[in-house]
Amino acid sequence: MRLLPLSLLMVASCSFADIEVTRSIDDWSWGKTGTYNFAVTTNDDGHVFGQYCFASSAECFYRIHLSSDCENGRVYDAKLLTSGQSTDIRIECYNAAHSTSSLLVKSFDKVNAKVRESSLDTIKFVIKEPIKRSVQFNLQGSDSMLHEMRNFTLEQRKQANGWDNLKLLEGKYVSAF
Repeated sequence: MRLLPLSLLMVASCSFADIEVTRSIDDWSWGKTGTYNFAVTTNDDGHVFGQYCFASSAECFYRIHLSSDCENGRVYDAKLLTSGQSTDIRIECYNAAHSTSSLLVKSFDKVNAKVRESSLDTIKFVIKEPIKRSVQFNLQGSDSMLHEMRNFTLEQRKQANGWDNLKLLEGKYVSAF
């Protein structure tokens, strides 16, 4: 099992003091901040990939953190490669003030379907012009960590609202966090 490096924790939140890593399996961990919950992995190059959910709005999204700069708000074409299959996806650059660039996956359903397949060991993103990057992430442990994080987020939402019939909004895209 690979523990979350300090750089990964700093990416997941602006304030290191707000981070709480709850549990790790294989290369994936899930945790929480005061604002959102996350299930993430990091690859050997220090790039981060994971799902983030807000209990307050029930919104979840996938985010890729690269060490590349990108133009805030610009949408890029990319390919998702898994087991020899290629899927076209769209990603949007999010570059908050005092933050490094992240790519928010606009094709949530396509990515989620691949990430949640228990038979896959890795997932690869090929980002086209002008970024021109290829990044690969290990998926071992992802299904368990995503499941635990999402259940926790749903429980937070239930407790905050006193409702029993709540769902997280699958693939609701958020433009900022």
